[in-house]
Amino acid sequence: SSYGLQLDQVIQGVASSNSLVAAGNLEGSEGKYAVKVPSLIETPEDVANLPVVATPNAVVQAKDVATIRSTFKDAETVTRLDGRPAIAIEVKKRIGANLIDTLTHVREVSDNFIKTMPEGMHVTYTQDKSVFVNQLLGDLQNHVMIAVILVFIVILYALSGRASLLIGLAIPSSFLMGILLLAMMGYTINMIVLFSLILAVGMLVDDAIIVTEFAERRMSEGMPKA
Repeated sequence: SSYGLQLDQVIQGVASSNSLVAAGNLEGSEGKYAVKVPSLIETPEDVANLPVVATPNAVVQAKDVATIRSTFKDAETVTRLDGRPAIAIEVKKRIGANLIDTLTHVREVSDNFIKTMPEGMHVTYTQDKSVFVNQLLGDLQNHVMIAVILVFIVILYALSGRASLLIGLAIPSSFLMGILLLAMMGYTINMIVLFSLILAVGMLVDDAIIVTEFAERRMSEGMPKA
């Protein structure tokens, strides 16, 4: 009070002295990044030396009007896991990043961090979406294999061995070409792509059967094979 300052003035003075200053942008092959000057506050001493208000005669620093010490902010939420206190850390991937690769890097970082943790503490993954993605990939692989086997048997019985062989090669080849095309265009295997590929299995099987049956019928009518 001897300085004639209010609490709001102290808070505003500290906040204005610790602002980030934009220093431009950097553009690279991976995108555009904003560059800012780092914050001034890193230690309690930095807070103590911040100017709160300046007069013609002197500069009032934060340490002149308050006691600065390192402490924790009052908890606003409480996290528990299996009834025990826990710390929740949410990791979000960038737009366009591969989910499985992101989770792999997160596990690598956490494995290194576990080595420095006190005894009795451990890391648990509560919402690992990569498990669901891997399950979808497995379902897609199973659906494709089942479709190839069933179509091969049906076509072998209904048409000929050559037709069943062509269809059996066309289905996995089409999927492989589609995935390679997505990779060339810069797309990752996400939820939408997985669901689309699973839905495409039925259409691909139908189209392969129709085209092969049409070719067999035309050749039986006398159309040259080449």
